[in-house]
Amino acid sequence: MPRRVVTIGVDLGGTKVATALVGKRDELIASKESNTGYGVSPQAVISQIVQDIENLSRSPTEDTVLAIGVGAAGQVDSTTGVIRASSNLGWKNVALKKELEQSCKIQYNYLRRKDPVSYTHLTLPTNREV
Repeated sequence: MPRRVVTIGVDLGGTKVATALVGKRDELIASKESNTGYGVSPQAVISQIVQDIENLSRSPTEDTVLAIGVGAAGQVDSTTGVIRASSNLGWKNVALKKELEQSCKIQYNYLRRKDPVSYTHLTLPTNREV
C-alpha cells in the first residue's frame, strides 16, 4: 500500500479533544473525539491526544505526517507552544508543544484557536460530526 501524506489537527477544548487526520488534498480521512474536563491533568490529556493520534494514523512506515496543528483556548504563546493559562482546562504554564514533540516524534506546529488556517491550511468543523 502506498504511503499517505497526512496532517493531523487537534481541537483542544474544555470538554473534549477532537482529532482529525487529513489528507494532502484536505480530505478528512478519519476523526475521533475524547472527553476532557476541567482539572484533568495536562499529562492525562496529552497522553489521550497522543493515543488518539496513534489510533487514527497508520504505522510510521505507512504514513508521512507533515505536521500536527493544535487549537487551544486560553492565553497561548504561539511561538513556544506554551499554554500560559486556560480557564477552560484549569491549566497554567503547560509546555504543550514540547510535550507533543517528545511524545509524537514528528513535526508539530502550535496554532491558536483564532488562527488555524495560516500554518497548516487545515480547519476542523465546529459541529459534533467531525
